[in-house]
Amino acid sequence: MRHILRVLPALALLFAFLSVGRSAPGDDDYRPIGGPQAMRTAAELSAKGARDWIAQKDLASLAQSGPELQLLGQLLGAQGSNADWKKGTANLDDLARKMATAARARNLPGATEALKGYEDQLAALAKLDASEAKSVPNHKTTGGVKTWMLALDFAYNEAKFAKTPEKIAVLSRVLAEEANAMQDLKTDGKWRTISREVRDHALAAVTAAEGGKIDEAKGSLQKAYQRCEFCHTGKNK
Repeated sequence: MRHILRVLPALALLFAFLSVGRSAPGDDDYRPIGGPQAMRTAAELSAKGARDWIAQKDLASLAQSGPELQLLGQLLGAQGSNADWKKGTANLDDLARKMATAARARNLPGATEALKGYEDQLAALAKLDASEAKSVPNHKTTGGVKTWMLALDFAYNEAKFAKTPEKIAVLSRVLAEEANAMQDLKTDGKWRTISREVRDHALAAVTAAEGGKIDEAKGSLQKAYQRCEFCHTGKNK
């Protein structure tokens, strides 16, 4: 199965707590930290999951994959600044929408064609120089709460169960970027603080993994998860 422990109870509770609409962004600029390679890897893994749903002819699950592919495409777009990069990542958003629309209409060929376009666009982006990412003032985090929950849950689990330091580092970087962007879901000080703590623990996991310290990296990932639990329970573990 692609998604091991797909919905973690604490993360589900955290996002249920935050599910009363999207608020205005915070005061700070959004500064992308994930990097093109890591975020492209996340999008490729999500597209692979969508491909599995097509193989199983599970159109309901395929439709639900669309918003996650959109979200990852948007985060990927934030990792670069040149015009071709922005155009290509915007195309990902459009293709993910088309895939989800076709899946909801039970149009398997149409959904398959859109997903193939998404995969081809990712491959084309791999050959582009993204140029330096720029800070985004007045950033607004878009997407539904459930979509963000699933994306964060996926990155955490993939990193947690990864076997090599290289893969742990890449997926921890994805988790860090998602938490980094998600702080703008709310202006609430508690949410923004905990989001940053999750981000920082994930970045610590990146540093440890890049140094070959797998146990230390997994420990930092666990701390990131515990901060999510704290948002709901108010208790440190």
